[in-house]
Amino acid sequence: MNRTRQTAIAAAIFITGCALPILAQSQTGDPLAALLNEVHQLRLTMERAATTAPEMQLLGARLRVQNERVSTASRDVAAIRREIDDVSDVKARVKADEAKLEDAVAIEVDPTRRRQIVQEQVQMKERAEQLSARDQQLRARETELSSYLAGEQTQWMELNRRLDELEREIARRLK
Repeated sequence: MNRTRQTAIAAAIFITGCALPILAQSQTGDPLAALLNEVHQLRLTMERAATTAPEMQLLGARLRVQNERVSTASRDVAAIRREIDDVSDVKARVKADEAKLEDAVAIEVDPTRRRQIVQEQVQMKERAEQLSARDQQLRARETELSSYLAGEQTQWMELNRRLDELEREIARRLK
């Protein structure tokens, strides 16, 4: 798309450069003056194209790199959110298992089995604490990655704005 845009701009510059001399020639009767005017206009057009094309290419390249950064950051945020969802699901299952074990302890009469259930409860609580700690780590990382993504998106928008300004400047030059 950027290559098409650059080609269209270059074609517009070339056409304008060619059309201006024809208009100038029709207004003057002197063919030598018309030819000089045509050469002058062509030179001006070539100078404009020579200064604008590299700037557009550079901005286009920066925009592509920035777009890749935004895409990578978006994928990272999505991955961390999936991991948070997975941890939340496991936490819910562990909490449900804890409730079942609590009920089992309340109704168990065999002391040996009761000790086993209490031991399982201790392990479940430890697992729940580990999951909570992991959840907090993931949420902190999500906040960090979201901030990074917002910064990258801001840079992308700035580059896009500069490219739009350059396009408007080219259009203004052609008028």
